[in-house]
Amino acid sequence: MLHRPEDRIKRDNGLGRKEASAEPSHIDLGDDPYKSAQRKIFKFSPSDSRASDDRAGHQGTSAQSKSLDQRLEDGRVKMAELAEKDMTQFYPSVHNGKKYQYAPTFHKDMQHLEERLKSGQVTKEEVARTYEAIGTMVGTEGGATTRGRRLQLAKNIMFHAGGPDKTDQGEYNTCALTSQQERLFTRAPGKASEIIAEAATTGQWIAPDGKVIDLDK
Repeated sequence: MLHRPEDRIKRDNGLGRKEASAEPSHIDLGDDPYKSAQRKIFKFSPSDSRASDDRAGHQGTSAQSKSLDQRLEDGRVKMAELAEKDMTQFYPSVHNGKKYQYAPTFHKDMQHLEERLKSGQVTKEEVARTYEAIGTMVGTEGGATTRGRRLQLAKNIMFHAGGPDKTDQGEYNTCALTSQQERLFTRAPGKASEIIAEAATTGQWIAPDGKVIDLDK
């Protein structure tokens, strides 16, 4: 189950959120890590991800590694463009109706995912696949869900990819599913992103064994 960051924040602070205007100029979330909506564009140099390659024992610059590096860099550019083009608007939350800007949290969670890459927690391949899945999902015309929903999913995917241990099932009795989600985002955020993207665009996900999982209507 994907949870919106604002859901978790509401439970954490216990005091409720300060009332926001219809078009807030910033988001005040108190002590939450997403406190500031001063958007930062995180720029990554090739050296940022080189350390994780060294830890993984990769040597040289073969054609395959260059191709992967290019996919990763292209994904970074696309994610930055997506945030600046589509996530700077204020969208009403399905939870409380207040309007939130997706860009600040999206950038912050992208930075967290890149930090996981640098520390060797995830591979370049998984990060590249995460960016590609989000880009494909948001860029698809039509589909089983609205563009607004896919933007929200893009924000949530990046949130869980950057911090898989932040999953919170709340009051719902979904322990088994929640633990599986956290496990998948921890080990293979790219695969988790592809599953969500496929379901959001086609209305179903086809498992490796051929079983078809349809979205609830």
